[in-house]
Amino acid sequence: MVNSSIRASTLPELLVTMIVSGILIMLAFEGLEMVRRSVRTVDIEDFGESLLQLQREEYLEYTTDSSVVVNDLRIYYRAGDACDTVRLYGRSE
Repeated sequence: MVNSSIRASTLPELLVTMIVSGILIMLAFEGLEMVRRSVRTVDIEDFGESLLQLQREEYLEYTTDSSVVVNDLRIYYRAGDACDTVRLYGRSE
């Protein structure tokens, strides 16, 4: 007599696995749809320009001593002297 112990999944285990997989796939598609909707609302050209502006402002914040906002300009100071200005477009400080 050959004793073979083959372990197989039962039908309820398979159904639970399929349900959980279906829920995960549904959530993944819902997340992709949210990304698609948000990408449609962003103008790529404006995004690149805004990103460059943000990088420049972060660099100035890192390399200067202080900054002050006057009207729609942010003036950056280094060693007591004004070293650069950035125009604030439509942002409130």
